[in-house]
Amino acid sequence: MKTFWLLYKSEAKLSIREMSSIIFGIFVPLGIVCLMGVMDSSNDSLNTAFVAVSTVGICSAGVMGLPLALSSYRERKILKRYQVTPISPIQLLLAHLLFCFTISIVSMLLLLGVLVVFFQFS
Repeated sequence: MKTFWLLYKSEAKLSIREMSSIIFGIFVPLGIVCLMGVMDSSNDSLNTAFVAVSTVGICSAGVMGLPLALSSYRERKILKRYQVTPISPIQLLLAHLLFCFTISIVSMLLLLGVLVVFFQFS
């Protein structure tokens, strides 16, 4: 379990360096929900906006982030190198999947916080 958390930390550092999953998973949904909240701040439209933009955050973090990581690992032959080490490539992929899940949860919580604080969302 200790190796899994070490892999998780290294995957988090690598993903933060790349910034595409952070930008498209957190900042773009926040910008979209702020724009939609300024345009129409009724509670019904904010409810719809929260659901739609949360889906965008989940899809961009998970659906876009995981295949990009897999293709870069395959291109750099990282998974082949992990086959000869005691660490399984499955652990590496699960660590990246957990990081994508973490980005999705952070995105949804930030969206909810922004809507509650700035737009009186209930």
